[in-house]
Amino acid sequence: DSDGEDFLTARSDQDEESNLVVPVSRVSFTQKSIAGHFLDGSALDSLIVGLVIGKFDPLKDGFLVLEAVSVGKKLFSMNNRRLHCLKQFQERVKHEVKVRLKVTIPSRKMKRFLEHFTSMNC
Repeated sequence: DSDGEDFLTARSDQDEESNLVVPVSRVSFTQKSIAGHFLDGSALDSLIVGLVIGKFDPLKDGFLVLEAVSVGKKLFSMNNRRLHCLKQFQERVKHEVKVRLKVTIPSRKMKRFLEHFTSMNC
């Protein structure tokens, strides 16, 4: 059993949630590719520029809280476009960029499923 190695482990058979602040470098994508714009039509670059010039702050602006899932030692964002922008912001500044996460911690049953899930013929 690898419970001791996990970043976060649910203590019950129910998924749990936790709020974390972590370096953006610790957060992984859940998708291979993303669209070049947000659902409202605005370009990703507009958020990146806003972060660089200080218009937006990942530790203060609520829309920059990312939903994530803890799987083993990794954190995966469900908000891939915003994560992309935050990672691009990190590449443009010298200081470590931290992000706020609302993390779902899978139940023990879900964790077991994820550990055994290897089928690609779904």
